[in-house]
Amino acid sequence: MPKAQSGDLGEAALVDRLTELFQGILPPMACRILAALLVTDEPHLSSRELAEHLSASSSSISTMARLLNSLGLVDREVSVETRRDLFRIELDAWQRAQLNGDEELRKLLHTLDDEVMAREPHSVSAVKLRSMRDFYTFLLEDTPQVFQRYERWLEAGGVRKAWPEDAARLEG
Repeated sequence: MPKAQSGDLGEAALVDRLTELFQGILPPMACRILAALLVTDEPHLSSRELAEHLSASSSSISTMARLLNSLGLVDREVSVETRRDLFRIELDAWQRAQLNGDEELRKLLHTLDDEVMAREPHSVSAVKLRSMRDFYTFLLEDTPQVFQRYERWLEAGGVRKAWPEDAARLEG
């Protein structure tokens, strides 16, 4: 990875800081991989590069990169020249991860509906299950509107005025 520029926290320190912040939602090595891919100026990193930068085993990188890929956070491609796995974060990774999570929530809601119906309506378990179901149903109802608002916000400039140029650099 390139050296940090003047004023940067430094890639290693930033990877450590982001890893701390992500630890509540992902396993530690997955956090480190995600952080490394976020802070690199390279368009992608190979599994070998990730293993070297993170002082991790190839199997650990492989396992956690597969997890991140399944969540929609990291894309994997195979280099034609080296036949090595290459990992990158696409600009729409966050939206895809949210949509993947929403799909899993829909499956959970289906199960919760079945379980609530199968129980005594005022039993403690039915009340807890219904509370969970209602909360996630409420959140899911707003997801399409949130995505529409986000797209409008981006079109209006968002916080990224140079979006096309940034996207072209990421395609590297």
